[in-house]
Amino acid sequence: MTEKLKRRRIRPRSVLIHAVLLLGTVTMLLPFLWMLLASFKTYQEVMHIPIIWLPSSWNLDNYVEVLGNMHFGRYFFNTLVVTFLTTAIQLTFCALTAYGFSRLRFPGRDAIFFGFICLLMVPTQMLIVPRYIMMVKFHWLDSYAALIIPHFISIYGTFLLRQYFMALPRDLEDAAKIDGCGYIQIFLQVLMPLMTNACLALVVYTVVFNWNDLLWPLLVLNSEKLRTLAIGIASMRDEHTVARHLMMTAGVISTFPLILVFAFGQKKLIESMALSGIKG
Repeated sequence: MTEKLKRRRIRPRSVLIHAVLLLGTVTMLLPFLWMLLASFKTYQEVMHIPIIWLPSSWNLDNYVEVLGNMHFGRYFFNTLVVTFLTTAIQLTFCALTAYGFSRLRFPGRDAIFFGFICLLMVPTQMLIVPRYIMMVKFHWLDSYAALIIPHFISIYGTFLLRQYFMALPRDLEDAAKIDGCGYIQIFLQVLMPLMTNACLALVVYTVVFNWNDLLWPLLVLNSEKLRTLAIGIASMRDEHTVARHLMMTAGVISTFPLILVFAFGQKKLIESMALSGIKG
């Protein structure tokens, strides 16, 4: 009985750790809570000082205006198309590249991969100008191609999948070769079914990045019919006023799909972060 009481005794260190975690959780969730509550408020309530946390009346007027009068459906469709195509193509290219760097032997493989990884140290901002010039040369400005094609390859995604490929036992590959399988069959039928966790983690990363991307679409798009959600939300302001209540409403709607993606993929995402450093 005494041992059970000792086990149940609350330790000050444990209380402190949980208090810090709780504080961090509240700090991170507070902006999302404010955004959700603001989506039900009027413009005057959102801008009121001191802050009014709860709306005076709960209604869906903001949602009706955003969904019905602001081309939000078109923005959502564009973002969905760009995100889906980019994710599917990037996953395919990264898986093939990672397979080549991890399982195939050719002269200079490690040196090429080292140079490939060194590109991770190049700031993304330095790539914007050459990419934009390429879009101009190819006459791809203001098109889906400008939004999708530059994101075909992800260095981080290739590195992530390569680490998973390296962790798989080579006995599986040798057994498949004995059975007469070629490289394509080994890739598709033997190794890729074991890569579900890594692929889902890369899907989560890619979806979140492309769904929230603002700078690149803002540079390469001119027409309103191709705008993405990020541009659509940012455009809810003019030189003098900002429709913050509508921006919060649009933010809630655009964030909901990401919450679903992360809810279904968070376990795989955490596992990928834990295993991305194994067997280099």
